[in-house]
Amino acid sequence: MNRPRKLRDDEAVKAVTLINEEHSQRYVTNLLGVRQSTISRTVKRCNELGSYCKIPGQGHKKSTDARNERYLMQVALRNMCSANLELSRALTAALNVTISARTVRRRLNKELDSKRPAITPLLTREHRATRLCFASEHVNWIIGNWKRFCFPTKQERSIMVWGGGGYP
Repeated sequence: MNRPRKLRDDEAVKAVTLINEEHSQRYVTNLLGVRQSTISRTVKRCNELGSYCKIPGQGHKKSTDARNERYLMQVALRNMCSANLELSRALTAALNVTISARTVRRRLNKELDSKRPAITPLLTREHRATRLCFASEHVNWIIGNWKRFCFPTKQERSIMVWGGGGYP
């Protein structure tokens, strides 16, 4: 048996045209790969409304509106490390809107990018002093000195990159 699915507008036009040309619903069902009830409902809707398109406003209503989503974005940006479940509970507590953690994730993925927090080594006073000392000693270096110091030759680059190759 074919999997249930909705017809696109062009498929609905094709189905109704084939039915009007005296083809059987079974033939149209096999041709489009949908259930017979889908074809039957499509033809019935076309005959009643005179249109192939779906009626607007049909389907599942969104559980959040624009205001709730703005609040969710604000809470997520204030507490960047909070989990989806925590954000869901915060929305329920503040606006009395119950949504799942999965819905929170979908709403946030539309607007924001999730990334791992950057981990950098903490610099102590000693590190800062050492860096300042190094910078003051090398303030008058010319480009040739820095090239030798910072940028390895092509042969050295291939050694530094794991697996060889390196940058061209």
